[in-house]
Amino acid sequence: LIRLQFRSSYIMVIDTGSSMATREELEKLRAHDLEIHYIYGHGYWHSSAPVAAAMDLAFSLCRTGVLVAMHADVFLLKRDAIGWLVDQCNPANPVIGWEQSPRSDSEEWRGCVSHTFTAFHMSTMRRIGATWNFARYYEDREVPTMPTIGMPDTEQPINDCLRKANITPQLLGTEPNYERHITEWFDHPRSLLTLKMYHGNKETRNRVEEYVALAETEAHARIQTWSS
Repeated sequence: LIRLQFRSSYIMVIDTGSSMATREELEKLRAHDLEIHYIYGHGYWHSSAPVAAAMDLAFSLCRTGVLVAMHADVFLLKRDAIGWLVDQCNPANPVIGWEQSPRSDSEEWRGCVSHTFTAFHMSTMRRIGATWNFARYYEDREVPTMPTIGMPDTEQPINDCLRKANITPQLLGTEPNYERHITEWFDHPRSLLTLKMYHGNKETRNRVEEYVALAETEAHARIQTWSS
């Protein structure tokens, strides 16, 4: 779906701990326009630290003017989706995407941009020293680092950087949890990984697995249509 966009992209896949069998499958994707990186830490203090590390690596390796972050379970619905998002991202509007999904134990998610389908103007990010690093987040807030699951989530460190630089992300909408979130631009069956990792409600997990299966089936049909 990314390769069939009207706007060509250089793709980075960052794996945060898959099995060797999955790695072998991923390696089949490697090509002139796609590189693959692996992060295999096992001493993390925070449940979202692997994803934060992946985002910091993406920021470090990005060679294009705009970086578009996407969840692996986001399926694009239009061939101009990436171009539409990138064209709105510039020095005056350096971060654009959807709001972080709601959390029951905190209000910190409000006003925070997610990394579901989000564009970052990279020279601006470098200028303000934007990072996703949890150690910096805790140090800046002068609170001790401690083993944590949940909030603060992956997005809190980068959103702290944006606030300090007086940058307000352009939020294009909200995101639900455990639902199939369909916008004009993408189909996102949300939260299956979370449900797998934390043994979530079986009924909810089964429902989300059905959403993922449907989204994949429809994505393959779009690929056939776009390819022809």
